[in-house]
Amino acid sequence: MHRFLVLITGLLLLLFSSTAHAQNKSQISGAVFDAETDQPIIGAHVFLNGTTLGTVTGNDGTFKLPDIPEGIYQLVIRYVGFQEYGQQINTEDSEDNLTIYLREDLYELGEINVISNRKQWLERLETFETKFLGVSKNAEQTEILNPEILQFEFDEKNRILTATAYEPLIIHNNGLGYEIKFYLKEFFFDEKNFTSAYYGIPFFNEMEPGDKETQEKWIKNRKFAYWGSLQHFIESLIEGTYHEQGFEIKAEIRENRRFREVSKDTVRISDIFYRKDDTTYELSFKHFLNVTYQKEIESYEYRMWQSVLSVEQKPRTVNLQNSVLTLKTESLLIDQSGYVYNPQNYLVGGYWAFEVLADLLPINYKLEEN
Repeated sequence: MHRFLVLITGLLLLLFSSTAHAQNKSQISGAVFDAETDQPIIGAHVFLNGTTLGTVTGNDGTFKLPDIPEGIYQLVIRYVGFQEYGQQINTEDSEDNLTIYLREDLYELGEINVISNRKQWLERLETFETKFLGVSKNAEQTEILNPEILQFEFDEKNRILTATAYEPLIIHNNGLGYEIKFYLKEFFFDEKNFTSAYYGIPFFNEMEPGDKETQEKWIKNRKFAYWGSLQHFIESLIEGTYHEQGFEIKAEIRENRRFREVSKDTVRISDIFYRKDDTTYELSFKHFLNVTYQKEIESYEYRMWQSVLSVEQKPRTVNLQNSVLTLKTESLLIDQSGYVYNPQNYLVGGYWAFEVLADLLPINYKLEEN
């Protein structure tokens, strides 16, 4: 981050992330019914949040998700005209033959107010895409196929842009090779403080590469997206290989907007990350964690991004990738597979804030399989 940019420049709130390390496989199955009529719901989208694992219900409303890596997930069920269903699933428990009832959504099909000023809407869409997809190389190859479903509101007094969508955004990431169905819950961009956030439920589908060259490109790009990411960092803490993986962790204190003090000494991990019980870890620290990934330098796009933020006329000096993590509560609870129990309680800055949706991998992505 730029030395004067002490606010978080962006953040990504992902519901129920899980790295799903375990090799043992489980199955989740059940049936989905209309709560009013008790009739089976055919064609409902059933998936595990943030993964490539999903299906649709059959003619009798049943579904089956086989070969699920052990871990904790959020089971999500979506069907037009009905309220979204979500349930935390621990594969160590028996989750076979679930019976799920969906209730009619009385508001989803209501009247939608569309901005009449097309130019204004396009300007807001451009802002949304920049903050939501990012400005990385992968973002340049990522497209929202149905942007017309987005609705924008702008608070003139506080200079805050918000966005909502009543249908899932369909996103093609031609940099990583995924089609993402994203159920947007919340998005805002605060112009005054230059902070942005989005919150929602993604489902990933692997795209067909078409040729070997494209397939190899996607495999390579996915590796680069993973290395140095927050997902990579959490995995390395659990495995105890953060140093070997290339992460340097220091404490950072900020007393005002223009002053940062980063400790010269690295943090002793046992002071901030420890096993709470047989299945849970706890990450707890004060102020900020300053995390440097020492195996990769900043991209040109990131340096340009930071130069714009600091109103400089040319790219910054090339540095190693540096990120900042801060907690909104005393601690984060993380299970042994990497599942973050309360992901809404952390903020990221620096490189992790730069790498947003277009650099996001499914939480069941496995580096060794690619």
